[in-house]
Amino acid sequence: MAKYSYSANELQAVENHIIKHFGSISQKVHVEECENLDLYLYVINPTK
Repeated sequence: MAKYSYSANELQAVENHIIKHFGSISQKVHVEECENLDLYLYVINPTK
Protein backbone atom coordinates (compact mmCIF):
# COMPACT_ATOMS: atom_id res chain seq x y z
CA MET A 1 0.00 0.00 0.00
CA ALA A 2 1.15 3.50 -0.77
CA LYS A 3 2.42 5.73 2.01
CA TYR A 4 0.08 8.53 0.93
CA SER A 5 -3.45 7.82 -0.23
CA TYR A 6 -7.00 9.10 0.11
CA SER A 7 -9.57 7.27 2.20
CA ALA A 8 -12.53 5.83 0.27
CA ASN A 9 -14.68 8.81 1.33
CA GLU A 10 -12.04 11.35 0.28
CA LEU A 11 -11.56 9.67 -3.08
CA GLN A 12 -15.32 9.71 -3.67
CA ALA A 13 -15.42 13.43 -2.81
CA VAL A 14 -12.65 14.13 -5.35
CA GLU A 15 -14.48 12.14 -8.04
CA ASN A 16 -17.76 13.93 -7.27
CA HIS A 17 -15.99 17.28 -7.58
CA ILE A 18 -14.52 16.31 -10.97
CA ILE A 19 -17.91 15.16 -12.25
CA LYS A 20 -19.67 18.31 -11.01
CA HIS A 21 -17.18 20.77 -12.50
CA PHE A 22 -15.71 18.98 -15.53
CA GLY A 23 -18.12 16.20 -16.60
CA SER A 24 -18.33 12.43 -16.55
CA ILE A 25 -15.18 10.43 -15.94
CA SER A 26 -14.66 8.10 -18.88
CA GLN A 27 -11.54 6.42 -17.53
CA LYS A 28 -9.61 6.23 -14.27
CA VAL A 29 -5.97 5.13 -14.54
CA HIS A 30 -3.87 4.17 -11.53
CA VAL A 31 -0.26 5.25 -12.12
CA GLU A 32 1.86 2.31 -10.98
CA GLU A 33 5.25 4.09 -11.09
CA CYS A 34 4.55 5.97 -7.86
CA GLU A 35 5.43 3.65 -5.00
CA ASN A 36 4.78 6.09 -2.11
CA LEU A 37 1.70 7.71 -3.58
CA ASP A 38 -1.63 6.48 -4.89
CA LEU A 39 -1.80 8.55 -8.07
CA TYR A 40 -4.83 8.45 -10.35
CA LEU A 41 -5.29 10.03 -13.75
CA TYR A 42 -8.89 10.86 -14.62
CA VAL A 43 -9.90 11.14 -18.28
CA ILE A 44 -12.93 13.29 -19.14
CA ASN A 45 -14.08 13.19 -22.75
CA PRO A 46 -14.50 16.58 -24.41
CA THR A 47 -17.98 18.03 -24.78
CA LYS A 48 -19.44 20.84 -26.85
